[in-house]
Amino acid sequence: GLALEWDDAPRVRIRDGGGELPTDGLAALGRSAVTLLAGPDQARLRKCGNPRCVLFFLASNRRQHWCSEACGRRVRIARHERLHRRRPAR
Repeated sequence: GLALEWDDAPRVRIRDGGGELPTDGLAALGRSAVTLLAGPDQARLRKCGNPRCVLFFLASNRRQHWCSEACGRRVRIARHERLHRRRPAR
């Protein structure tokens, strides 16, 4: 079967033992997750830079910080509002 080992870095190991790998939906999802965590795309996996977002994504370039343009826009708007917030009159 397929196993994810996590010492210094995640890697996939296929155990001897014969038999077919499970083909149901949950097993396929698990296999995809293991392959993503230990495969060549692992360095591209990032958490969205929006503190309110819980998503992870595969970055298409090293400068990509957000899972979507909408998340990036929300971060920029919040930053703008924080920097340009009017101070109350005294």
